Amino acid sequence: MMRAVLTDAMDVLFWGFTGQIQFLHEVSGASKSQLSARNLETLDDLWSACRNNMSEDDRWERFVAGVDWTDDEGNPVYPESKKLLMAFRDNMRKSIDGTFEIYQKLSEQYGLTFYLASDHVAEIVPQLIEWHPEVFKLIPERRRFWSCDLKLVKQDSEFFPHVLTVMEKDSGIKCDEILFIDDSEGNIEMARKNRIEAICFTSAQQLVEDLKAYGFEI
Repeated sequence: MMRAVLTDAMDVLFWGFTGQIQFLHEVSGASKSQLSARNLETLDDLWSACRNNMSEDDRWERFVAGVDWTDDEGNPVYPESKKLLMAFRDNMRKSIDGTFEIYQKLSEQYGLTFYLASDHVAEIVPQLIEWHPEVFKLIPERRRFWSCDLKLVKQDSEFFPHVLTVMEKDSGIKCDEILFIDDSEGNIEMARKNRIEAICFTSAQQLVEDLKAYGFEI
């Protein structure tokens, strides 16, 4: 029987990478194809920043550096790292429609305890708490696993074993009593390797359907 939900934050509860290429294009003028390629080329920098081994500023400065940026017509443009950083942050102000309301019902109707597992840079965490107070009221501080605090991201083999140890110590919850919800197939796979049931989030509507397999009618 499920006793707890371990949930991702970005692109499950609030926006993060959702719409990223479009808003980076709008603030920089850089072509969408270049921005998409640069995202893939700098993934290691993103994970390094999420592990708190690189500052948020450095991550975006490295993103901009070393590229002959052009717009969609091939004209030179000169993206500013700070504008890209702020655009990425501002996107996280938006909530994903419907997810929090589902979580409220899971808490109220079924008594599930909520934990957070989120890959984030340290600088943005206080703002997320300010922008989404309802989420962090549901998930108190001791039940939040931020990558920047742990210096581990969910793709690291040590992440989920650490989380399981803390959850069992905190509430006596074991791996087969946890439902993990995340939008990344890679993170879902890592959770399942640790014997945690998992749902890959695509939308709140799909989440309602997927929850039925676990006996939750929302």
